[in-house]
Amino acid sequence: MAQGSIRKGFFFYFGLFVLLLVSVFLICLVIMMFNPGKTVLWMKYFSGKQEIGVTHTTPVTEGGATIDIDYSSLKEIEVNCEYAKVTVQRNKEYKDDFVVIRNYAKGFSGAKKYSPFNYKVSLQGTKLVVDIDEPNGFIYFSKDIEVIINDCTTVDKINLNNIALKVNAKGSGDIYLGGTTNKDEVAVGLRSVDVSTSKGTITLGRKFNSDSITSAIDANKDEDNYGIRLYTGSGSIKAVNTIVHGAKSGNGIRQTQQNVSVGTRKGRINLGIIDLGSKTLEVKCKKGTIAVGNIYAGAVQVNDCVNGNYKFDTVSCDVTFWGTADTIISPIIRINDLGGEFRLLSTGKKDAPVVNIKNAQKKVAVTAAKGSVTVSNAKGEVDINSNASMAVKVAIDKDNSNIINIENEKGSIRLKFLGVVSRSARIVTNTSSLNIDFTKDASFAANCYNKDTSNALPISKIIIKLGSSKVDYKDYYDEKNGIATFTGTTAKGDITINTNSSINFNLVSAA
Repeated sequence: MAQGSIRKGFFFYFGLFVLLLVSVFLICLVIMMFNPGKTVLWMKYFSGKQEIGVTHTTPVTEGGATIDIDYSSLKEIEVNCEYAKVTVQRNKEYKDDFVVIRNYAKGFSGAKKYSPFNYKVSLQGTKLVVDIDEPNGFIYFSKDIEVIINDCTTVDKINLNNIALKVNAKGSGDIYLGGTTNKDEVAVGLRSVDVSTSKGTITLGRKFNSDSITSAIDANKDEDNYGIRLYTGSGSIKAVNTIVHGAKSGNGIRQTQQNVSVGTRKGRINLGIIDLGSKTLEVKCKKGTIAVGNIYAGAVQVNDCVNGNYKFDTVSCDVTFWGTADTIISPIIRINDLGGEFRLLSTGKKDAPVVNIKNAQKKVAVTAAKGSVTVSNAKGEVDINSNASMAVKVAIDKDNSNIINIENEKGSIRLKFLGVVSRSARIVTNTSSLNIDFTKDASFAANCYNKDTSNALPISKIIIKLGSSKVDYKDYYDEKNGIATFTGTTAKGDITINTNSSINFNLVSAA
């Protein structure tokens, strides 16, 4: 009984002690919230309530001189921040047109590591630089800090069409170009756009006029020869505007005067249309996802491709994947309708891209060690090379008279002719699973040789399936000369096969 009473007493007083600690902690929180900036225990509460119209530079030293900003003479605006949002807009929400800094951030920070909100404004010739130092905390009730670049359209001070915009958000800062909820908003145009965020979202607003871009970031440098460059590390890039191209419409980018670059390290880019006329689209994606409905451009160049996921519906131009050894590790590439050529060249032993093209109008050229290449309807030349093990599945259009070349050391090959074979095809493989599918219209001769000795393959390695009827292989295969002959309608092409494995000739339907 005595032990039970002692135990109950212990828990009672322990509970009172815990309750006292919680009460003291809550009292400290209340004190800090009513006295922002005051340190209690090891914590500090911060609460911003500022809206600053930037009309002059900040002094370099305390008490130093400031310089009034002539917005009409500006050519560039650069914003550097962490998690602050950057918005470019045109409306009458503000009575004047200038840079506005809003700070409504709230949260708790450790007293020793606390860094208060601060900003610096400087002029470098005709470039205005705005640096934002956001409060750092371990608990945030709000991260509402925003830099607004505004043109109210009623005062002739800042002409956004003359401004080259650069934004560098090293944290989760979002970037919004064009458009607010204001009913008087009008389209926003800029001279060039170079914006990046580490974790935030870049949004092209419904009033962002992407076709207003007239200059490159730096035309003298290949890496900067873009009128629009958008990059997010692990965030997203999206658009809420509307672009129309012929019968197609969607959210995206139209820019016919300068090249465009979009990229992400492991985030997501989701756009309905990119219309660049004859200009080039650069895409960068290491591990993220690129989903674009329709691309109309002079060329698409994909750089920094490692494990990205690429989904394109219609592409009007050539698509090229660039990489060095062991950099194109395992991207997944899907294109429904490709109007130009497709090129992917990789020399690494680990590279294993997955390529799936439904309708290829022109040449498809892939060189990689592993992975897979699937082309549902190839209307142009095909050139596929693998020195290791690749899964190749290609269907040749009935009107395709281009050269077909497939070299695959150890993988599988399924080559299907949807019509007559009117040109030459060459297949070189060592131990691949090899299938030649053809329709009743196909007319061709297949030269079947051993890969190492170039001797004719023995009939034991020839398998012919012509539907359900039993086939005497000798009626189709000349074992002495290594020639398999199939007579369909008019054209008669030839297929040269060098392999150490068996060859399966299969009569299939055209569907």
